[in-house]
Formats: sequence, structure tokens, C-alpha cells
Amino acid sequence: MDFTLKQGDTRKSLVVELKKNNGPADDITGAVVRFHMRPQYRTTPVLNELARIVTANPPVVAYDFQTGNTDVVGVFLCEFEVTRPDGKPDTYPDDREITIAIRAAIA
Repeated sequence: MDFTLKQGDTRKSLVVELKKNNGPADDITGAVVRFHMRPQYRTTPVLNELARIVTANPPVVAYDFQTGNTDVVGVFLCEFEVTRPDGKPDTYPDDREITIAIRAAIA
């Protein structure tokens, strides 16, 4: 797992340095970034939300989990979609998905 949360937790943010072909991605100044998340064995995303840019160069982005985002226990596949001012989208990482585990809370 790349990232683990407990059910219902929202304090931790998923922070990712964007890379393309194992090297740093281009500057994302002025871009819009979206976070997509779906259950591991499903094709329909359960999240398609705006993410935030932590730094544009080098490109680091984050998704801040909101109430309800971590209510379902399971393994999820995620990605960040960056749309630069020219309107062309680019998805990160490009060689795999980010894997998130949401584990059951005890109490």
C-alpha cells in the first residue's frame, strides 16, 4: 500500500510528487488538479474532486480527505489528473495507480 487510513479519518492528506517516466514532471503553474479514486475491483470512481497544488515546480500535489471520503473500508486505486492552461490533461502516476487502504476502525 502506498497510503493507509483508518475508517472515518480525514486528518492525513495524500501528498504526492508528480513524476513522468520515473523523472520529475513539468511545472504545473496555473494548472487545475483533480483527484480520482475508485475501489480496487470496480471501474467507477467514488471520488473525482479538486486537489491542491503544494508546489508547482517541482510539482507536488495533495488531496485533503473530507468527511465521508473514508467511510468505506477497502483498497482503492487513485490518480491525479493535471490540466494545464492549454487544456490538455495529463495523469499521474503514468505507470501505475496509487494504492490506498482504508482499514476498519476499532471504535
